[in-house]
Amino acid sequence: MLAASLNEIEAVARKAARGAGMSWGLAEEAGKAARWLALHDQPGLAALVDLLEWRDGRAHETLRPHETTGADGARLWQAAGGALCPVAAGTALVDFAFDLRRADASIRLHIVRTPLLLLPFIARAAAEEGRRFEMTCGAPGGDPAITQLSPDGPTGPLPRLPGEADILIRPATDGGTRSERATPRIARGVAVDRRVWARAERLAHRTYVPASDGSRLSGAGAGLSDND
Repeated sequence: MLAASLNEIEAVARKAARGAGMSWGLAEEAGKAARWLALHDQPGLAALVDLLEWRDGRAHETLRPHETTGADGARLWQAAGGALCPVAAGTALVDFAFDLRRADASIRLHIVRTPLLLLPFIARAAAEEGRRFEMTCGAPGGDPAITQLSPDGPTGPLPRLPGEADILIRPATDGGTRSERATPRIARGVAVDRRVWARAERLAHRTYVPASDGSRLSGAGAGLSDND
């Protein structure tokens, strides 16, 4: 394990997202999401790297949400490629959070990859709308995991979430207690698995421009020297 600051986690997450083909805007969102999860004692960088390796080489158009109407008449978001990217879906959710102002409003997301990465976006939507939202995560053969997020953050401990799941997002109907953050742990740095960090750096390395003879000569401190 290594200790990384929140800034370092956000930076390597952003670069890894760019290396995996995300646009600048989505890469910025991915970095913020990894940071938010790390702040709340969740493996945000590991979840993001898993997502990036899965979506590497896939067209964004097949991963973003396309809206239809479900059999029950509710709004349904799904991806043309089978599973939704949570960063693309989360960004759209923040943009359309005003549609969830009614108590009976809801949005269903059909098969979300790495749904843990949705939580930071729901928290931001809660902050922008000034209300609590509830995310129900259902996986085949398991009990649904329900998470509430207020404008201040999670209202309780965050559950373990599966690698893929159907998601229901709606306004929360009952209250919760704001969980306390372990600030001394953050002050010492966030523990990150070295293998996860190395995987993130491999993706981030794709954003670096390969050195050329010209760049070596024109770079800072570079050039021909008479001191042979």
